[in-house]
Amino acid sequence: MTKGKKKIRIPNPHGSGDIHVSLIKEILRQAGISSNEWDKA
Repeated sequence: MTKGKKKIRIPNPHGSGDIHVSLIKEILRQAGISSNEWDKA
């Protein structure tokens, strides 16, 4: 995922399909990015 200057790698070992929302939220949390900040960018 890329927003502006921030780039976050999201692992998807299956190579296809959707990534569960809870995983995306956890990755954003660990990166110090709020859901609102991500949506606005």
